[in-house]
Amino acid sequence: MTDNFPKIIQEVLEKHIEKINQNNIWAESIFQPIKHDSTTGKGDFGQNLLVELLKEIGIPAEVVNGGIGDYDIYLPTYNLKIEAKFATQDTNKRFQFNAFDKTKDYDLAMVVGCTPTGLYFDFIEKSEIQKLTTSQTKADGGFKMNRGLNNMKPLTAANFQQESQQKLWVKAT
Repeated sequence: MTDNFPKIIQEVLEKHIEKINQNNIWAESIFQPIKHDSTTGKGDFGQNLLVELLKEIGIPAEVVNGGIGDYDIYLPTYNLKIEAKFATQDTNKRFQFNAFDKTKDYDLAMVVGCTPTGLYFDFIEKSEIQKLTTSQTKADGGFKMNRGLNNMKPLTAANFQQESQQKLWVKAT
């Protein structure tokens, strides 16, 4: 009687995988590996992406202390400390950026959201982060911020350069 267990498990698994694949909006996306990466891996990707894009538009940037500590990225030209956050789009077509710490020493947050078809970004003032009221359930705490596509800009060279120059210059002065 129990000899059929492996066969039953296999059949149910195959049906379930087929159902998942039919509903998987990430299946054909170049970002699918990022969607399935670990939380740390996603964060590393976001930090490294922001640093490389900032350098590309002429703004020196570096990940500080492996992205561990009060802030993730330092911009020496502007003397700014940046908290970097990365999130993939959830089933509600929103991004949930996690683990914002209101007590840490950073000047500005840069967030990147990933959909199956592209990347979006925004600059978040620390004063806005101070207003977050929904904390996470993890023991290490932090606050979460949800953003929709309507609150973010497509990550294009023109958008990123314009926003970086405007927001970083204003913040640094």
